[in-house]
Amino acid sequence: MKVKLMYYHESIDSKSKIFPVKIILHDKAANVPKHWHRSLEISYTYQGSIPDFTIAGKHYSTRPGTILVVNSNEIHSVFFPKTKKRQDSLALSLIFPYPFLMKIVPNYRYRRYEIPDKELLTANN
Repeated sequence: MKVKLMYYHESIDSKSKIFPVKIILHDKAANVPKHWHRSLEISYTYQGSIPDFTIAGKHYSTRPGTILVVNSNEIHSVFFPKTKKRQDSLALSLIFPYPFLMKIVPNYRYRRYEIPDKELLTANN
């Protein structure tokens, strides 16, 4: 019997031994389907906006300077409605692989990182 997964699992690996973090530059507005990974992800919107960045069922809209944190195993996605005019957007994702975090953060598997008010944490603060 085949089992269809509701969300896909993304395996994160960094090739660098010096800075073992996967860096993704998102230079075009694009939808990212619901997925999860054991890694910790920090997303920074540099230019433009993301109208619907969903993390663990909560919806956020970003603007330049917004920082979002995606904890291990949280389902997350990015959605741009067809009715919204897509602007030139530029965002950065830093993804810290789980094995790396387990080495440097004591008891990482039991930790969660939260920004009390996601609107308060921006690059300007």
